Amino acid sequence: MRHNPIMHETTEWNGFPTTTYLTNNYGVLHEEDMRIMQLTADFYKSINPIDSVIDVGTGPNLYPALTLLPFAKKITLTDISESNLKFLREQTVSPSHIWSQYWRMLMKHDRAYRSGLYPQKLQTVAVRKHNILTATSRRYTLATSHFCLEAISNQIDVFMNACKRFTELVHPDGYLVAVFMENSTHYFVDGVRYPTITVNQTLLLQIFGRLTKNINIVRIPRSKKPIRSGYSGILLLTAQRK
Repeated sequence: MRHNPIMHETTEWNGFPTTTYLTNNYGVLHEEDMRIMQLTADFYKSINPIDSVIDVGTGPNLYPALTLLPFAKKITLTDISESNLKFLREQTVSPSHIWSQYWRMLMKHDRAYRSGLYPQKLQTVAVRKHNILTATSRRYTLATSHFCLEAISNQIDVFMNACKRFTELVHPDGYLVAVFMENSTHYFVDGVRYPTITVNQTLLLQIFGRLTKNINIVRIPRSKKPIRSGYSGILLLTAQRK
C-alpha cells in the first residue's frame, strides 16, 4: 500500500483518480448523503435568496451544486486537482445518469426542486481552479465545503489555516456550510492511502467558535451501509462569519 503523508501540494492532486472516487462514493445514494442534502436544502431555503456561492474542494461531487440550484444566483465549484476540474466541467454541461437519483430525492424533499431546473440550470455553474490554503477573497454570500477541509493534510496547522481561509471567503455576516467526516484518519483510492485530520465536534467548536457566530453542528450517525470504512459519523456545520 502506498502512503502520501501530507498531500497538500498542487502537484500531488493533479492525477487524483476521479472516476474511481466517483464510483466508490457517489455511484449509489447513501443514507448519510441523503440526510446532508435534506438538511442543507432546508438551510439554503431559510437564507434564500443567495447571491453568490463558492464550493471548496468539490472533487467529483456534484450534489452540493444540485442542492443549491433553486436558491443561488451564482455558483462556483472549485478544486485544486486538474482531473477533478476536467470532470466538473464535463458534468456541468452533460451530467452523468448517476446524479438523477440525487435530483429525484431532492424533488421529493421540496417542491423548489422542480423538474425543469435540472439539468438546464447546471450549465450556468462556473468551475475554476482554487487553492483554499492561499485563498484571500471575501466577496461571497455563502461558502460551502463537503469532506474537503479535513482531507487536505494530516497536519493540524494546515487544517486550521484551511478553516480560517474558508471562513474568510465570505463577507462579514456571510454564511458557511461545511461537512466533515467524524473521527476519520485516512481513506483509500486505488490503493493509495490519503491522510485526513481526525475531526470531532469539540475541535470544530474550538476553531470556528473564534471565527463565526450562530454556529450549529448537527451529527449524522454512520449508517448500517456506510460510505466507506474509517469514520464514526458525519458533522454538518452551519455558521455566519463574524
